[in-house]
Parts: sequence; C-alpha cells; structure tokens
Amino acid sequence: MDFKAEDGTIITDEIIEKMAEPWDRGDLYGAGGEIVRGRPRLSVEPLEVISFKVPKSLAVVINRAARERGESRSVFLRNAAAAEAKRTLS
Repeated sequence: MDFKAEDGTIITDEIIEKMAEPWDRGDLYGAGGEIVRGRPRLSVEPLEVISFKVPKSLAVVINRAARERGESRSVFLRNAAAAEAKRTLS
C-alpha cells in the first residue's frame, strides 16, 4: 500500500519499514548524530511530578492552545507555570 505525503511524495510500505528499523531496535539519533535511548531528559536535576485537576471545559481550552502552539499539553502547562512563577517572584 502506498501513502501520499502532504508535499505529494509517495511513501511505500518498504520505505516505512526501512524508516522504522532504528526505532524497532531502540536506536534513536539525536541532533548530534549520537544514539539516544528513551525520552530526552528535561533537566539534570531530579524531577518531581505535579498533578492537578481542572474543569473539563478548561482542559479543552488548554488542549486547543497547546495544539495551536504545536506543543504537548505537558510542555504547554510546564511553560505556563514557569512563566507565572517568574512573574510572581519578580
């Protein structure tokens, strides 16, 4: 089966299989060409989970705003919390 990318490029099953080989092996390459295992670290410091609930209507707005910026919800909320903390402490 062939797929057509937005730019018109035809992508075959064979191309997809070849592209998937490094991921299947667990080899992901970083910007410097080095093999990276797993998700990139957010910080050299230990991480702490902060969890909170919001009304569904606010979650919808947050999700939409994150998509508009091309970010995940986690990245969007992390950046928003950091910006507000800086404003508050300045």
